[in-house]
Amino acid sequence: MENIPLNLPFLSSLPFFSSSTVAFACQVVLMVLAWFVGRIHWSLWWIVLGSVMWWLAIRSKQKATATTAAYKALQVNDQKFVREVAGDYLPTWVYFPDQERAEWFNRMLMQMWPFMNKYLQDLIVSIMEPAVNSALPALMKFRFDRITMGDEAPRVGGIKVYKEHIARGEIVLDAEVLYAGDCEVKARVGPGRIGFKEITLHGTMRIVFKPLVPQMPFIGGITAFFLSTPAIDFNLTDLADVMDIPGLSELMRKVVQDQVNYFLVLPNKISIPLVEDISRYDLKFIPPDGVLRIFVAEAADLRRADVGILGKGKSDPYCILRVGAQIFQTQVIKENINPNWSEYFEMVVDQASGQSIDLEVFDKDQGNDDDFLGRLSIDIYPIAKEGTIDKWFRLDDCDTGNIRLRFYWMGLSAESSNINAVIRETAMLSDRVNLATCLLMVFIDSAKSLPNVKKIAAEPFPYCIATTGKNQAYRTVTVKKTYDPVWESQHSFLIYDPKEEIINFSIFDEKTTKRLGWAEIPIRKLLEQNNMEMSGMFRLQNSGTASELRLNLRLRILRPISLAEAVSSAGKVEVNPDLTTSVATNAVDTVTKTALPSTGNEPVTAKEFAEQVKGSTPIAVALPPVDQRFTPKSDISFPVDLRAESQIPPPESVQGAAIKLTLRFGEANRNLIVVVSEVVNLTKMTAGQNGNHNYYVSITSFPFKTKRRTREFVGDPDKQSYEETLEFPVDNEILLKTAYLEVKIKTKTGAFSKDALAQVLVPLENVIGISSHTAWYNLEEPDHK
Repeated sequence: MENIPLNLPFLSSLPFFSSSTVAFACQVVLMVLAWFVGRIHWSLWWIVLGSVMWWLAIRSKQKATATTAAYKALQVNDQKFVREVAGDYLPTWVYFPDQERAEWFNRMLMQMWPFMNKYLQDLIVSIMEPAVNSALPALMKFRFDRITMGDEAPRVGGIKVYKEHIARGEIVLDAEVLYAGDCEVKARVGPGRIGFKEITLHGTMRIVFKPLVPQMPFIGGITAFFLSTPAIDFNLTDLADVMDIPGLSELMRKVVQDQVNYFLVLPNKISIPLVEDISRYDLKFIPPDGVLRIFVAEAADLRRADVGILGKGKSDPYCILRVGAQIFQTQVIKENINPNWSEYFEMVVDQASGQSIDLEVFDKDQGNDDDFLGRLSIDIYPIAKEGTIDKWFRLDDCDTGNIRLRFYWMGLSAESSNINAVIRETAMLSDRVNLATCLLMVFIDSAKSLPNVKKIAAEPFPYCIATTGKNQAYRTVTVKKTYDPVWESQHSFLIYDPKEEIINFSIFDEKTTKRLGWAEIPIRKLLEQNNMEMSGMFRLQNSGTASELRLNLRLRILRPISLAEAVSSAGKVEVNPDLTTSVATNAVDTVTKTALPSTGNEPVTAKEFAEQVKGSTPIAVALPPVDQRFTPKSDISFPVDLRAESQIPPPESVQGAAIKLTLRFGEANRNLIVVVSEVVNLTKMTAGQNGNHNYYVSITSFPFKTKRRTREFVGDPDKQSYEETLEFPVDNEILLKTAYLEVKIKTKTGAFSKDALAQVLVPLENVIGISSHTAWYNLEEPDHK
């Protein structure tokens, strides 16, 4: 057992009482106590259990004390001292030259801190008390007794103001927020007391000043939020001090963490208008950048967390993924250190520049704390910039373990004509996985003229809950004692079938849980609106005669488009690559699209991956060059041109018979999607045939042996236009490396007579990992018709 240093000055002052002597004496006392327990015939297991619990409690307190000491070291300005004391908790200005120290701001904050105490106390009580009560119904009534903010103010460890490639009407800065003060909180939980002290907080906060206006104070509003969940810790006192052991005390920490996420971590944010005539809708309704679709494929060589009888051991691994306040978990794979999850997750990304994907792998233990197996953190911006990433990553903070992840960036499109193609692409996998086709953004503004809660005049405590058909529900805050609540709350919903789903808004009274009214809106109505947007007052059902709800709704189609393509097509200024890093992370400029890795590829850490791709050029159009490693057989034709689609030759410049195809591997439903555009210059292959015939394109996929055909075309064989989409299911995508399409142009000469006029074999090994592949393919006469 470790020697625990004791602070006993009256003993250590004596010459024969050194720290080691005191520790030895304590161990002797423990041994005597152990003998006494045995003397009264208590079970040996009581001794083991007590020792383990005591050791765990001591270790937990030592870790918390070390963390607090490190954060307190950041209050000083001497760089050498900070390096020696703070260790891994260094502020960003020590490592990153583009981060500026903000000592002037810290001095101002320290001066203002005593005058901010009362405001912050009231703010914490008004926000946290009802939130904790709703989160912990089993702990009875929770209320604050006393909050002392202390004399030590929070600090800004490093600050960065972005000055390139941002909109003219905004100022964006990231600030590293540090707090390790002497704040102390006393509260009551039912009849008991609970206390919090030595509170620490560390995170990166983004502050956006927008819009800039030509009048005092020149800033229309301020929006602030944490890019990811900040690190929060504290020690428990009073009744909770007994609970300060692993497992029980984590409950209180989780509640506090959840409430911080609910109010301050993306997609949640705080917006403060500074100009009276500024539109609060424009200030608070900020559309997300897109949706990140994550495919957690598999892992390899994970640590054996559970020791087996024969010494081999095993693990029951699962993953937890976090983007901002959004948390997802994979299934648990029993007794496998090489698990295959093959699960999709979709996360709404508000700020592609600055947010990261945090992944942790754990071993599931029944009845005990789950064992940690490794973690990974990857910036989102490079993925959004490129569109698709597929790679093996080496897990951090562990001795062994790799994980394969595949990322797809889904852009937001306002073209309602795309919806049928998107729904069709995802429909085939609806039984196995739910993949969204649209993103619905909802701004719950306010309600008016709500009814009384009871027959007597009693002002309600209203809140609104918005729900869709896929178990998605969001709740606004409660507004006290009003018939006309103002929420100004933004939420995003993933929509799977916009033609069938309905969004429901229900208003409740918090005191009585009575429903004060409701409204339902079919999402298909948005498809019929200009720009797929709808706003205004909506009549509440089962409510007052004049009760209404003010809403703003915006629907966007999810498309697999890279951020570079979205920026190019929209004609907007490109986002600054510097924004890929928060104050505490390294920047990644761009990511080169990679092919599907084989299991033999060497996994990399997130940092090594960033170094590999740093400085590479983003691919604006996802159309790869010819893979020179592929050696075709004599009967397989290569495309005439594999340049970007904007550089594909027009039909009149194509020499000889050819067909224009667009190939894409649809990850949503694991289908190969082939768009047959047109066929040209087929006259010489129709020699000897009289009159007009019905032409069509027949395509067979090998080795999958799936056959599809287009509609029939009647007309000039030199200018056959189809523009038809065919889909081919792919049972095993690994086979795509050797798969090919047999494309035949056929003509129907009679009721049952079908002749093949031309054909081409198209290899598919380059289809994986690209957005699309458009090219002309030379047609040849078939060996047999």
